[in-house]
Amino acid sequence: PIGEQELPNQLEDYPIYIKEGLIMFGSCEGCTSIKRGCSIGVPSCGEAGSIGIFTTLRKPDTLKKEICFITAAHVALPKYKEFYKERKLFTEHIQNPHHQKEYKIVHPSAQDNPLSQKTIGVVSEAFCGTYGKNNIGIDAAFINTSESKVLEGILHCGL
Repeated sequence: PIGEQELPNQLEDYPIYIKEGLIMFGSCEGCTSIKRGCSIGVPSCGEAGSIGIFTTLRKPDTLKKEICFITAAHVALPKYKEFYKERKLFTEHIQNPHHQKEYKIVHPSAQDNPLSQKTIGVVSEAFCGTYGKNNIGIDAAFINTSESKVLEGILHCGL
């Protein structure tokens, strides 16, 4: 960043990979596949958000890798205030038999195109609130996607 302190190359023992580029958040006119910045939302909900980065996620109970993208938890979880109050991971929250188990994500959002929404994934993990002894604020969700066009893009781009 111009005039700013450079971002670190490492946080604790975790390396940081910085990818520079331009992303047009919430822009989705004529989209034929999903990409960073695309408009997303929850079915039949007027709120909108955007796709952050694509990544792989491996859950502790399985060796299978999932292709995911990251977005804000308040975009992916319509009841994010419940999560904020509970201070629990999404996977812990849904163990309660009275809570909704699956949250679908559509592209584009209903706000951007109410007539043409396609389910592109489901919430795999999320946290919204303050975490740890230092009360670090986190608002993030991992969305598991099986979009074949994305998979090709990830392999092609090396993301």
